[in-house]
Amino acid sequence: SLGLREIIKDETAAERGARFLSELTQRGCLAQYILYNIDDIQWYQRLCEEGVVPTLKENLVLLVLGRYSNEGYQTNNLEQYLRAFKQPVRWMVCAFGVKEHEIMRQAILMGGNTRVGFENNLYLPDGRLAKDNAELVALTANYAKAVGRALADQVQAANLLGGCC
Repeated sequence: SLGLREIIKDETAAERGARFLSELTQRGCLAQYILYNIDDIQWYQRLCEEGVVPTLKENLVLLVLGRYSNEGYQTNNLEQYLRAFKQPVRWMVCAFGVKEHEIMRQAILMGGNTRVGFENNLYLPDGRLAKDNAELVALTANYAKAVGRALADQVQAANLLGGCC
């Protein structure tokens, strides 16, 4: 996982970033590009168009909603993020705070993948502290099952991530 804005923050870092990303690709690594907002999505697309980011059909983006310090996002942010892409992308989402479950449900309904757990949230939808990470993951798994989405096993999850695990 690479925070794109942390690797290539502006045009001055584009050449060095292109060399780094090219080397990752040559070594068979799949980069998951972390995008925090619509500006990041536009930056990602521009870098793809310019050839800085290798435009592989296997590219995977992680859309992040919210932050540790600010939960002031709306659930419609995910729809806005997806509309900002000019081309279809393989995507997954993570969300911070108590709205995490709402966002996971929305992502599942929209055909995306999810990244869920204590890294981003400690609470159940009713506001109680989760007893463990498995309890949070089970909620998202149950959302997926309820709408007929298959859960990835270890091999399928590794393939989603380019066989890296």
